[in-house]
Amino acid sequence: AYLELKPALIVTYSYKGKQRFIQASLSVMARNQAVLDAVDLHGPVIRNRLINLYGARDFEVLQTHEGRMGLLEDTKVAINTILQEQKVAGEVEAVLFQNVVLQ
Repeated sequence: AYLELKPALIVTYSYKGKQRFIQASLSVMARNQAVLDAVDLHGPVIRNRLINLYGARDFEVLQTHEGRMGLLEDTKVAINTILQEQKVAGEVEAVLFQNVVLQ
């Protein structure tokens, strides 16, 4: 099953002296509905961790396919770490971009 994380994440960067941003709409996939319920319940903690994770990324790297795929993997790890911290049985199997805007 899938769960869309709403609203989209928006993170700003200072890149080459200009303000830039990434807007990412994400969905997570898990085989266990209880995992998706936990993602929804702990959404504020997850969003905070992801905003910090995304903000620490190099904007130039995010413009590459490899950079975005690495970000998805790190997003999955971050979400699963939070689920483990909250003693949730199970994990998110995949994180998918629904939409990504780099500007």
